[in-house]
Amino acid sequence: MSLVRAYHAGYASEIQRFLDGAEGISESQSTNNWLGRGVYFWESDHRRAEKWAIRNVREMILECQLETELLIDLLIDDQRSQAFWKLAEKQAAAIQSSSCKPNDKSKEYFGLDGELINRLRTDLEKQYAGIRMAFCLDEPVLPDGHLFPRQQIQICLWNCQVIRSPRKYIGSSFRDL
Repeated sequence: MSLVRAYHAGYASEIQRFLDGAEGISESQSTNNWLGRGVYFWESDHRRAEKWAIRNVREMILECQLETELLIDLLIDDQRSQAFWKLAEKQAAAIQSSSCKPNDKSKEYFGLDGELINRLRTDLEKQYAGIRMAFCLDEPVLPDGHLFPRQQIQICLWNCQVIRSPRKYIGSSFRDL
């Protein structure tokens, strides 16, 4: 079993209910989500969760470990990622000719990517619990380069059963909340 540390920023009432075992975490339904509908986590970087939580008025951060065996991991080339890319290529033409707004990197809007994943999700969630991907934001240090000053790995879960050892994160920005 392979585990990664992850952080989810959300409302205190919802995270506390999850920690108490009363219910799951609600999926984000935003059309701006780059990995489609789901529960979003930052991998290994609590600072990103803190910044997002403060900017979006969220009161609590869930810290946990996620099992990766049931994730489509777009960071590696394996059967899972190859199956995803095959499905994505089949849907790409249809999504680009649809009425979906194009991505806009300058505004960090990647709704077209999210819509593609939403369309694939029906087939994917039968076998997988979510998707993991790296994102490079802003412009590269060198023109046409691959060194980006803002990078992050995000995980979008469709099934929270892969969450292990959940607890309330107490970071410097969140001690008084």
